[in-house]
Order: sequence, then C-alpha cells, then structure tokens
Amino acid sequence: MRKRRFRSAGRHTGQPESVQGMGKVLSLLLDFFQVHNILCSKNQKVHEEPKGNTMGHVNTQITLKNIRDVFKAKEGIIKEPEIRQATIDVMVDTGATMLVIDEQLFRQLGLDVMGERRITLANDTKETCKLTEPVEINWGNRSVAMSAIVIEDASDFLLGVLPLEGMDLMVDTVNQKLVGVHGDDPIYLAKLLGN
Repeated sequence: MRKRRFRSAGRHTGQPESVQGMGKVLSLLLDFFQVHNILCSKNQKVHEEPKGNTMGHVNTQITLKNIRDVFKAKEGIIKEPEIRQATIDVMVDTGATMLVIDEQLFRQLGLDVMGERRITLANDTKETCKLTEPVEINWGNRSVAMSAIVIEDASDFLLGVLPLEGMDLMVDTVNQKLVGVHGDDPIYLAKLLGN
C-alpha cells in the first residue's frame, strides 16, 4: 500500500518528473529491503557463493618490533640485532579493529601494558584484555606503530583494519592477498582545514 501511495504522489500533486523518478527509485529500494528482511527472517541465504568458489582467509607475514628497542638502536644504546622482534603469520581480519597477539608473543617482545580494553570476540562474548604500548608493525616496505590487544590464549594472530589503514593496505579478495591501496608505494592522505 505504501508503495502505491508513494508512487502516485508525484502524479497527483503536479511534481516534476525528476521527483517522480526519485520516488520510483526509493520505491524499488523499499521493495528490495522488504524482500531482504523476509528472507533473512526465514534464515535463508540472500546471496550464495557459486560452488567451488569459496572465499578463504587472507594470511600474510608481518614483523613486529619493540619500538623502544628500535629507538635505542637508532641512538646507539643497543645494536640492531638486539631489537626484540618476531616474524609471525597473521590472519587479515577486516572485522577486527587492531592487531591481536597472544600472551606469549607479548612477553617475547618485552612490551609494556598501557591499559585494558573491553573487547567483543567473534562469538559475541565480551572480554577485558591488555592494551600494549605501540609496537612497530612491518609488512614489505611499509610500517606503522600501533598498540596491540593481547588475548591470552588467542588461536590466531589478527591484523585488523587500523594497521591496514596505517600501512595503506587493503585486501584483494579476488587473489586473496594484501595489496597497496595506491599501488606499490604507500600514499598517506591528510586534509588540512582552512581558516
């Protein structure tokens, strides 16, 4: 009923054709969302992947470095090989916000705790976890310094959207790998506000 009233409003009120056209578009969108909601409420799949073309997880290697050690090495206080670091396999998770590591890696890197954060896990349970001081995250020729979330018994290390943004990276879902948003060299955008 609502659809008919919305569509006819332009015709009877003498509104221009562009307004009537917009009404048709909005009406079609409304129809789509009604169908979508009906299907979802019946737990049916709205979009089904073709058989044999299943989406896998994107994994990659990153190197994590204790940033305090990096600065000490630059100042000549310690030697480069003394920097506490680890090269690890991570699962790229665009549903996660930050870098997620476990307790063992946290200790291996000699990181300090900056505080605690309440997080929501993939199964919707809540947990309070350590938030580390910034750690240097390296992927190829890119790096960013960022805090990590420590989940004591994490089954996977996760690379979330903030480190990806910080390194100008995105997921190439077709080839299932990380690629530069702006090609091989990172480009960082900043908008300056005028007076």
